[in-house]
Amino acid sequence: MHALPLSLLLLTSTATVSATDLLLPLYTDPGSNGANWATVQSALANNPSLTARVVINVDNGPGNPFAKGGDGANWVAGASALADLPNVSVLGYVHTTQATRAYTKVIADVNSWASWVTAHGVALDGIFLDEAPASVCSSCVTYMRNLTTYIRDTAELPFVVYNPGFPATVGALDDYYAIGPDLINALETCFAETSDGEDLCTPAGSYTIYDEDGYGTTIDSTLESWVGTQYYSQTSILVHGFHGTNGLYSATSATLSSELQAIVERGIGAAVFTTDQWITPDVGPADITTVADLLNEANGA
Repeated sequence: MHALPLSLLLLTSTATVSATDLLLPLYTDPGSNGANWATVQSALANNPSLTARVVINVDNGPGNPFAKGGDGANWVAGASALADLPNVSVLGYVHTTQATRAYTKVIADVNSWASWVTAHGVALDGIFLDEAPASVCSSCVTYMRNLTTYIRDTAELPFVVYNPGFPATVGALDDYYAIGPDLINALETCFAETSDGEDLCTPAGSYTIYDEDGYGTTIDSTLESWVGTQYYSQTSILVHGFHGTNGLYSATSATLSSELQAIVERGIGAAVFTTDQWITPDVGPADITTVADLLNEANGA
């Protein structure tokens, strides 16, 4: 047997799992001239090789910040500071109520976000479709397909994310993956065994505790059975409540690093951990600075 050339051995040993992006729902007011988002902007600027998708949400959607007396200038300042970073895409929040919300209202929200580009100069890059359907439903698939086409072709917002959250049914998302969204958030859950009152982890027992059996085990058991490994690069994971313990690990920076490494190793498209929920990006231990640094490191930067 001939030994492999060193160059080939190095190529084999370093090859390659695609980087995992950061998907950050930033459901908080930007503050005066975007000041409340300064830490987020700094964390992403300091990790230029980390691709970040940041979701902004005015009022359960685009709201009307540009009305007389509104704070539209603050939203433009905050969103532009993020969108101007070469590694950041800013997405607008729209909810579909499991594809039961009136289609005309959803389109109106999409058009409102598109106007941020045309009327206000914000380089918005896409739409985050919350409360996306999580069950097999032919009319739902048609709704989401038409909506995705409209977002990309008419509103000219190319990046589309679906958030069904927690489908818990094998194969339920296959038809939605086939539409071709950039990401489907197929797992939204909590790390902590018990809520601290500031997270979205109530009531206890209503969610699957993330990785209570070891790093990567929720992906290997729950997520793999739901969506299959073939969709991992098109899948995102959102984990709330990174505090206290999951019964096996304490919520430390070392644990967070290992969690993110396990996600990257499995080729998941995007992920985020937050200490409480989406309105508190600066609260540790899973504050945005730490998460961005550790995910960038896990990606091999």
